[in-house]
Amino acid sequence: GRSTSDFCTCRIVDETPPIRVSINTPVARSLARSIIRNGLKPCPVVKLGTSDMNLLAGITESIVGFGPGRSELSHTDREEISIAELELGARIYRDAIMEFFKT
Repeated sequence: GRSTSDFCTCRIVDETPPIRVSINTPVARSLARSIIRNGLKPCPVVKLGTSDMNLLAGITESIVGFGPGRSELSHTDREEISIAELELGARIYRDAIMEFFKT
């Protein structure tokens, strides 16, 4: 029988290097404090895939990825976010910015 490789080709046209960020950077600390201030427990994770972080890491090491909602549902047909999660995310962003500029 024929295999997929008989009629398909694959060519890599771009490569984005992975990034690992220390939780001790100013932005990460500010975000963690903001999350705590809003009644949650910070839970650093390794994010798979590419984001703006990968692209901007060349100009700063103090960068984080954060968003409201359940990250395991991101980019799936079950991805959703409630108004309450959106409002909480906005408060966390606001408080993280205030915390960052306070230090």
